[in-house]
Amino acid sequence: MEDEPEIRPATSHEEFLSALTVRVTVFVDEQGGPLSDEPDAWDAAARHFVVLARGAVVGTARVYQPQLGVGKIGRVALLRDFRGRGWGLRLLEELLAHTRALGLREVVLDAQTYAAALYARFGFAPEGEEFLDAGIPHQRMRLRLHYGPAPGAPAPASSPREQP
Repeated sequence: MEDEPEIRPATSHEEFLSALTVRVTVFVDEQGGPLSDEPDAWDAAARHFVVLARGAVVGTARVYQPQLGVGKIGRVALLRDFRGRGWGLRLLEELLAHTRALGLREVVLDAQTYAAALYARFGFAPEGEEFLDAGIPHQRMRLRLHYGPAPGAPAPASSPREQP
């Protein structure tokens, strides 16, 4: 379908540069953040994801590990014309699948306050007080990842011991 995005890890330096252009458009041009934040020191260590529409990068996000076992999602951005289509939710699903594939125990992010409800839908819980980043209110949020049966689920039945 023509309107369906492709969401995946960036595969080239050119895609990273296109993702950086999306970030500058959203965070600097639209929101008034400092150009000096794009790129930043975490970009070299991050896994960058892109949202493509008709082959063009229209959205991005990144994941990196600021400490062992903890992933941090950041720089989540979609160009204005591509918002409101559920693509941000799909991007977040891909990011969380990536963190689970890495076996991380938790994921943190600093949500712009207006977007905190979106992250809460995925189980992220607010942590600490609201703070300003580049003059924009943010909320630290954390998601503890669970593997195996859901908490409270009955333990799987053990198989009977074989007799010699």
